[in-house]
Amino acid sequence: MRPALIPSLSHCHRVLLNVLHEHKQSLSIPVLSEATSITQEDIVSTLQALNLCKYWRGQHVVCVTPKLIEEHLNTKRYKPPTIAIDPKALRWTPPVPAAASSKRH
Repeated sequence: MRPALIPSLSHCHRVLLNVLHEHKQSLSIPVLSEATSITQEDIVSTLQALNLCKYWRGQHVVCVTPKLIEEHLNTKRYKPPTIAIDPKALRWTPPVPAAASSKRH
């Protein structure tokens, strides 16, 4: 598993489960990738971790039922985080490129 995938694994789980829940028709991994902006590699890894993807005849096949998706979504693990953020308290300043900051000095 790539290091970049580890922090976002829970997020990938939620996003993919929600997309699969909303779309009742068959979805391919490339279509899931385009719909979610998650790489195909990360989708395969995530679906395998959820036991929703099998390797069959040289291809990864998404194997889900509406009931299975519901069961995953209803677990505490896949509930979205409940963090309250006050937008007025957020302060962000764009980073200054190193070349631009050295010219000022």
